Amino acid sequence: MTVVGTGERQLVVHLNAPGWRAELEVAQPPTGTWRRVDFDVPLNGGRNPHREPLTAEVRYTTAENRLGDGWEKWFVKVYRCRSFGEAEALRRYLGQQASYIRGANSALSTDRVSPVDPPWSVVPVHIVRCDGGQEIVGPVQTELAASPSAMASRIMTALPSWLTDSPPAPERYLLAVSPFMDDLHWEEHQGWPATEHLQDFTAMAAGLDALHQQDTVHCDIKPANVCRYNTHHVSGYVLIDTDSVTPVYPPPRSLRPTKPYHYKAITDWFENPQLRHLGVDAAILRAHDRFGFAVVVLTALAGKGWVDRVLLRAPEQLTGYHSGADWRTADDRRLVIAALRAHWPDRPDRQWQPLIQTLAEPFGPEIELDSWSSAAWIQRVLRAESACVIEEAKPKLFPTADPVAYAADLEGIRTTALAVPSIRPELMRGRGYGAIEQTANDVALRAAFVRAAGSAAAVAIVIFILLYSVFG
Repeated sequence: MTVVGTGERQLVVHLNAPGWRAELEVAQPPTGTWRRVDFDVPLNGGRNPHREPLTAEVRYTTAENRLGDGWEKWFVKVYRCRSFGEAEALRRYLGQQASYIRGANSALSTDRVSPVDPPWSVVPVHIVRCDGGQEIVGPVQTELAASPSAMASRIMTALPSWLTDSPPAPERYLLAVSPFMDDLHWEEHQGWPATEHLQDFTAMAAGLDALHQQDTVHCDIKPANVCRYNTHHVSGYVLIDTDSVTPVYPPPRSLRPTKPYHYKAITDWFENPQLRHLGVDAAILRAHDRFGFAVVVLTALAGKGWVDRVLLRAPEQLTGYHSGADWRTADDRRLVIAALRAHWPDRPDRQWQPLIQTLAEPFGPEIELDSWSSAAWIQRVLRAESACVIEEAKPKLFPTADPVAYAADLEGIRTTALAVPSIRPELMRGRGYGAIEQTANDVALRAAFVRAAGSAAAVAIVIFILLYSVFG
């Protein structure tokens, strides 16, 4: 990465990796006021039990890729620290976070177009120094265009004023840049399980398992932190807001999860000063991630309004299930099963019990086990969906289509839908529907022609037989 300042209102970040590069122009200064953000930073890395709180300020802006290829829009976080020492500690910490994310993403696929392309489970982040330092972060190179000595003499013209103080102190600043993800629009109510979304969660689930195997957690999984990416090659859901990513060793004593998406044991930890002094156990941190992931999956399948109103609030009938006034439906698997049964009543052609039982699995204590796998759970949910179909109720109206006969039509639909990369699913969906409609018209015309030709041949045969019987 290279940071180049070319004027008061412009900053350019160069990203360079094997087979991939980008030039990100930050044309506008960050908006809003500085917001305080706290980190719990391990001092010496590894499993040293000592952590040190670190406070920085953050503001946000965006950048556009001037090269015209790759990801067009990027998100930029600007961190301001109190001293160079704290900036250096934060840089190491954020760089380690980025490394964990990179490791989780690299476990998803071996046939990427470039090492920085999707599929992703967590959106990748690149940390940029503003003081002329040089480093290599994974596949991405980081360096300042001007040498440190040259920067010192022309700092006021090399960097915009919003990135410096008086006197200039660029060594106190860091940039974190990542591909910009649009928010998803979650349906409020799904009276039928929207299982078509399950495949989009498979990469995220596998990446979450890989992140946990590195003794790292995201720690703030919720619907607002899940977005979607679409490219020519792959699409899926991805986690954002990587500030919350933290190693589980040494046990952190400061967390920033969002209510009401707390795993129950996290809520208990916050309310117990003695537990807070000891830090959060690794098993509870992993379970907190798995709980949040299950809540997001149910948000997609059942609707955000239902999740907020039923799953994350206390049910009306609580007798015999719990003790305590703050208990929620999501804190007891039996309550989750009962709520899903009421939400999705059985139909003549569907009995949802296998799906409901499997969806409720993460709402039990098993998610604290090291052996629990979010990826394996998603695969069980996919299999459970097929078990809900009543065989006798399957329609027999049409014969099974030969996929080979329609291979060219299916490829045409796919090519049209993916003609232009987009992070907006509604754009991809619109192009897909248009391609399906056009292909359906073409198939119908071919079928009508074949049928008409067959009818004409039958009429000709009848006429021939009649003529033969009369004149033969």
